[in-house]
Amino acid sequence: MNVLREHLDAWAAIMEECGISHWVYSPGSRNAPLLAALMRRPFFQLHEQIDERSAAYMAMGMAQQLNYPCGALCTSGTAAANWLPAAAEAFYQRIPLLLVSADRPIEAVDNWMGQTIRQDGLFHRHVRGEWRVSDDLDSREQSSSLEGIFHEAITRTQTPIAGPVHVNFPLREPLYEGMQDQKAQVYEPKPYVWTKPNAKPVHEEQLKQALSPYSRIALVIGQMNPHEERQQAVESLNERIAVWADVCSQHQAQSSGPWEQLMFQYPQWSEELKPDLLITLGLSHLSKPLHKAMRDLKLPHWHISPESEIGNPFGTELEHKCHYEVDFLAALDAILPQEYRFGALWQAESQAAKPLKGKRPQEYAEAHILLQSLSSDCILHLGNSMPIRYASWFGKLNCEVRSNRGTSGIDGSMSTAIGAALAMPNKDHVLLIGDVSFIYDQHGLWSNRRPQNLRIWVLNNGGGRIFEQIEGPGNWAALQQRISSPHQVNLKGLCEQYGVSYLRCSASECIHQAAGQGLRVVEIPCHESSLS
Repeated sequence: MNVLREHLDAWAAIMEECGISHWVYSPGSRNAPLLAALMRRPFFQLHEQIDERSAAYMAMGMAQQLNYPCGALCTSGTAAANWLPAAAEAFYQRIPLLLVSADRPIEAVDNWMGQTIRQDGLFHRHVRGEWRVSDDLDSREQSSSLEGIFHEAITRTQTPIAGPVHVNFPLREPLYEGMQDQKAQVYEPKPYVWTKPNAKPVHEEQLKQALSPYSRIALVIGQMNPHEERQQAVESLNERIAVWADVCSQHQAQSSGPWEQLMFQYPQWSEELKPDLLITLGLSHLSKPLHKAMRDLKLPHWHISPESEIGNPFGTELEHKCHYEVDFLAALDAILPQEYRFGALWQAESQAAKPLKGKRPQEYAEAHILLQSLSSDCILHLGNSMPIRYASWFGKLNCEVRSNRGTSGIDGSMSTAIGAALAMPNKDHVLLIGDVSFIYDQHGLWSNRRPQNLRIWVLNNGGGRIFEQIEGPGNWAALQQRISSPHQVNLKGLCEQYGVSYLRCSASECIHQAAGQGLRVVEIPCHESSLS
């Protein structure tokens, strides 16, 4: 038996032991032996995606839903370079992602060999770790080196801070010896175990003393994974403290009403609406008015997180409290007097404020109809630019909400949703996306396995209309025309090209005609002329 083949079978056995069940691969020659090793074991679910950029986003969407690393596999050369956008997104969203790139041996690098670039360290600043497998697996006996590399890599996707890792896997020719034997070689890997360090416990007396100067507390919740106990704790607190929950926080339904409406009215707030302590949980926050108001107020600021890597978009003097968020909220609930009504005040004032509709109110009305139709047990995926802002202004979503807000780019939104739907086939998934994002990521539909539990709603307004919301570009019509990317792409023709079911209708027609019919793209025309 070929020695390289034995090593690759051992690698696949290690991946099975570690539970890396979902792989998104892009076809190629150099990675074919790795793919073959996975194919020899029925444990793995293999998803083909010819576009490596889409493939990495698909794997990220799977990992996002499973909260466990999923793998992306590609050939050598520039193939792996296409993973960078998804690697950066997974890095800032803290999603566990295993990137395994096949490569040529070290002597081929910088020697004018085809499909050869400097793959080592390709994602250096946007991964939690990177490793290079030795390129002499074809000439030495079985060893524990593969176990050591991949056990460490998979652990680093999850702790101390979750995120992507990259393992570069050089392979020497001949690549295909022994390939005709489709039975996996027996290999007994070591058990894979990993542990995560515990956060500090919350001491209620110490917390009570620290809170004593404050009575108007604002809790800002950024992008987070769903957590039922955390939702219950926030709901118990939301009359006593102001809760400003991001649309991707999984807590929008527990917020202090449509709070963002009041954010746009700052600095005209009354003194009683101004908090005296800011407490934050989670990652990124969409609302720019929130950022501005907190920067101006310069409040005392606590961030609650078991991880040490913290961002601060508010420009405050931040104090990190290293606790699990649920433990802190439970202690806060126990300590705060019931007579505190800061949250109730914010709810009443925000309900009375003028609703947000942006500069395209008819388009928002279409989005509103779609969002209002969602059930609480579906998973909503949002494209960046206007769709996520419409959902944020909607202010009362009670379902799981996902969006690529780590880097906030338009690339990969559909591919991520497709991966998520494939990983959770028993859930109903809905993607609300703009036309430019949909067209840009169309290769997400180019796959051998497509989810039948995903509806894709495309708000087609003929370009990147978010720039109409931004002060500046509108003052120079020629500039706005260039950056808004007007197009004449026929979405029906695009869907036919990929063999995907298509429908064009209004939002109200859509919610009655497009439910429960497998994968379908529904185009919602939002040109001003079509809405008048």
